[in-house]
Amino acid sequence: MNGRALVLGGGSHAHDFAATTAELAAALTARQLTCTVVEHPDEAWAALAATSFDLFAVNALRFTMTDARYDSLRDVWRYATPPDADAALTHHLAAGGAVLAMHTSCICFDDWPGWSAALGRAWSWNPNRPSWHPELGPITVTVTAADGNTPEAFELIDERYTDLVDLLGNEWNDDRVATSDRVATSDRVGTSDRADPSDLGRYDKGYETVATCDGRSIAWRRHHGGGRVAVDTLGHGVATYRHPSHKALLADLLDWLLNPTDAAPQTRPPDIRPPDNQHAGNQHAGNQYADNAEGTS
Repeated sequence: MNGRALVLGGGSHAHDFAATTAELAAALTARQLTCTVVEHPDEAWAALAATSFDLFAVNALRFTMTDARYDSLRDVWRYATPPDADAALTHHLAAGGAVLAMHTSCICFDDWPGWSAALGRAWSWNPNRPSWHPELGPITVTVTAADGNTPEAFELIDERYTDLVDLLGNEWNDDRVATSDRVATSDRVGTSDRADPSDLGRYDKGYETVATCDGRSIAWRRHHGGGRVAVDTLGHGVATYRHPSHKALLADLLDWLLNPTDAAPQTRPPDIRPPDNQHAGNQHAGNQYADNAEGTS
C-alpha cells in the first residue's frame, strides 16, 4: 500500500536503536510506506497531532527510570510523558490509524496509562510481581497457525520478555496462553475474571496471540480506540529483523494492521486499568539482570 508511517526510535542503553530502527524503517519502506523517523517522543506527539499517518511504529526505550540502577542514565534519558501524548495517540487511533510496538515499547511511557491500555500488556516494576527476561540467547518462537494446522516454530537469538502485566483481565492476569486456543488467557484467572465466559472467542479480552515462546505470548494484536494495535516483543538486535521467519511474522502483523479484512469484535472487552507499577528494584528468581546497571533491555 501507499501510505505514511511515523517511526519513533532511540533509547538509553543495551540496544543499538539506530540500527534496529533502520531495519524497521526499511521493512516499512518496502511496503511502499513513506517513513518519517524521529528520535524523541515529543517529536512524535507533535507529528501525530499535525499529520495523518497510517502507522505509528515505536522501537524505543524511554521511561521514567526511577529505579536506582538507572542513576547514571537518568539525567540524559529519563522521560516524563506530557499530556499531549494521550491526545495525539487517541486522535491517531480514532481516525483508524494503526500502532506497531516493537520489543522495548512495552517498557516505554510507564507514567502514561493510555499507552499501556493501547498495548494491553505492560512491563511491571512492582517488586512483588516484576516483569523480567533471561539473558539474551537462543529462544524458540511458535507462530500460531491461523488455519488450524500445526504451528510453525523457529529459533533465533533474542530476549524473552516474561510476566508482563495483562491489563484486560484480573490483577494477576499475565502473558501465559492456553494451549487449546489462539487467544491470550491466563492459568491464574478463573471464573472471577472480568470477561464473561460466554464471550470467549477470537478476541478474548481483546487479544489475539500470534506468537508464543515457552507458552507465553510474545506477539499479539488487538483492536483499540477505533484503530489496530500489534505488539512484537522480539527485536533486540539487527539479527532478529533479518531472520527470515521473524521477517514473515512482522509481515503478517503489518498485513493485519494496514490491510484490514476482518471487523472489530462486537463483544465489549473488560474495562482496562493501569498496572500497579511500583517503581522498585526487580527481584525475581531467575532474573538475569535485576542487579545489572544496564537494567531493562
